[in-house]
Order: sequence, then C-alpha cells, then structure tokens
Amino acid sequence: MNRERSATLIAAFIPLVMILATPAINRIEPYVLGMPFMIFWHFLWLLVGPLVLTVAYLIRTGKWG
Repeated sequence: MNRERSATLIAAFIPLVMILATPAINRIEPYVLGMPFMIFWHFLWLLVGPLVLTVAYLIRTGKWG
C-alpha cells in the first residue's frame, strides 16, 4: 500500500472512530460553550471531520505539499 493511500485511509478513519466513541464520552458534565459535552463532541466532529477528509483528498490527489 502506498503512502498516499495509507494517509487517506487513516484520515478517513479518524472522524469515524471519534463519532463512534460516543458511549465513552456520554456525560452531561462538563459543559463546553454552554452545551453538554456529548453535544459539543458531535458538533466538534461535524466541523473537524470535513477538514480531515479534505486533507486526505489533497494528499491523495497530490495537491498537498
């Protein structure tokens, strides 16, 4: 497996694992930005996931450094 494909698979796997980690972070306390932590966690990965996948795409197509 080449370097670009490995990086793409790892980058695609990260958001999936973080969203599936919900049972581990299922807490009401602490509040972050006025939201329970679980809601904040999902909102965070809603924003970070596409960024990670964009980087994976750029690595895969050779447009990243």
